[in-house]
Amino acid sequence: MKKYMYDGMVCRRDTLDEYIVREVRGCYRHLSLRKRDVVLDVGANIGAFCAHVADSVHSVIGYEPDPENYKLCCTNTQKMDNVVVHNQAVISTWAKHCTLFINDMKNKGSHSIMPVRGRSYTDVSSVNFGYVLSSVKPTVVKMDVEGAEYDLILSCSFPGSVREIAIEFHLQKTAQRRQLPAVRAHLNAQGFVEKVPFTWKETTWHKVAFYQRKTPE
Repeated sequence: MKKYMYDGMVCRRDTLDEYIVREVRGCYRHLSLRKRDVVLDVGANIGAFCAHVADSVHSVIGYEPDPENYKLCCTNTQKMDNVVVHNQAVISTWAKHCTLFINDMKNKGSHSIMPVRGRSYTDVSSVNFGYVLSSVKPTVVKMDVEGAEYDLILSCSFPGSVREIAIEFHLQKTAQRRQLPAVRAHLNAQGFVEKVPFTWKETTWHKVAFYQRKTPE
């Protein structure tokens, strides 16, 4: 697949890579980053978020399950000494492998570990979310996992080191919308509150929510 440069990032032609780079530049503006922050990027894709925040923080640890996205992520962050990316899916169980459902169309950022009817799929390496949190000890977590965010968040609690979270909630399915109150309550019980009001319309497919920890865990 042919590639080209856009805003300092290597993108693939005939994909939505360039759109994703533009989206990242704008939609995470509500995160308050500090120079000592350790940022966990769950769903790193081609590295747009990793590259966007690298200069503002101490380190970025990314996880991207798709081999092609992972290779491009490594290319886009190879000159950033404080960025490390793992070619693994982050999951709620302790399985060493899981199924990744592939979007064969233009959006290479919508591969998902959640079953999608009619998609091709592949086996990928995986790691437990709670284990990642306890080993990385992030202060900021960014999560874009194409519908798996509900299971991941409900599977464990965030360690006390986590100050802020940015979660892209996927809302196109009724089951997802029904899970949202439980997820919000789970975060609130850990001392997290919304930095900005999180609202959506019936036509909303996905939207980023921003949380900050107000009270001790």
